[in-house]
Amino acid sequence: MPDWSRRQTLSTLAGGLAVALAGCRGTDSSDVSPNQFERRVTDYEIERVRDEDGAALFTRRDEFPDGHAGGYDHLKSTEDLAELTFADVPAARTLREFSADTDFEERSIYIFAQSVPACYTVELRHVTVDRTGPSAQFCRDLRPVDVECDADAEHTAGYAIRLPFTGDEYSGMGSGMSSSCSRPPRPEPFDANVTLANGSDGR
Repeated sequence: MPDWSRRQTLSTLAGGLAVALAGCRGTDSSDVSPNQFERRVTDYEIERVRDEDGAALFTRRDEFPDGHAGGYDHLKSTEDLAELTFADVPAARTLREFSADTDFEERSIYIFAQSVPACYTVELRHVTVDRTGPSAQFCRDLRPVDVECDADAEHTAGYAIRLPFTGDEYSGMGSGMSSSCSRPPRPEPFDANVTLANGSDGR
């Protein structure tokens, strides 16, 4: 089946799923938190990458387990960073370099990687922090129709988020993924540039 027709099929299925979920839930639970101590983080910097070979990007183990894309972690120090094993691929090296260029006396790094179908993108919705630690909420959506992709292939999407606080007081972290990016807040586009949360460029 041609890729464009597969893309149409995926889009139709994704749209139907989004409508069904909206009918069942009524509201987007990812945007509503029962934790009264949770606050939105806005003053952060991000590095976004995509590996089109579907490579694993990082792990806390000495070797990468099968099917392991990376997961997520909160790096509070250079020692935490040194405990990660990064793959020898450009996307992983970019995440490591961005993370290493961090003043851990004032900031920390939330790092994330996940497998994603080649015709989809992963976008950051928002970042929050509570008494336990930081959490990043992502969403998955179809890439633009003018982007060539193999509907049967897997890519790896990765983020490194430089947070405006240290991680000393936190013992946990979280992550969430919505099946659609069509609901507010407006997601940030997935690309390979370093941008500030307010939209300006910079590290």
